Amino acid sequence: DDLFDRPAPAFAPDVFPPDRFNAGVIVLEPSRAVFADMMTKASRLSSHDGGDTGFLNSYFHDWFTWPPGQRLPFRYNAL
Repeated sequence: DDLFDRPAPAFAPDVFPPDRFNAGVIVLEPSRAVFADMMTKASRLSSHDGGDTGFLNSYFHDWFTWPPGQRLPFRYNAL
């Protein structure tokens, strides 16, 4: 239930480095505008792991500076 009360987007920090997040559990709100923007940047943004987590970290590169409600507890990454 905690996840439904969070503002979107919200991410849980990865193990290392802590300024990156793991895409296993994320809180998102569907948005055609964000999706369209992601699609225009998919071929230009780097991915540190070559996958979706890396792309999302590049797209939401400043997530760690967002308000605390958008940073999920690490336990969501460790479940």
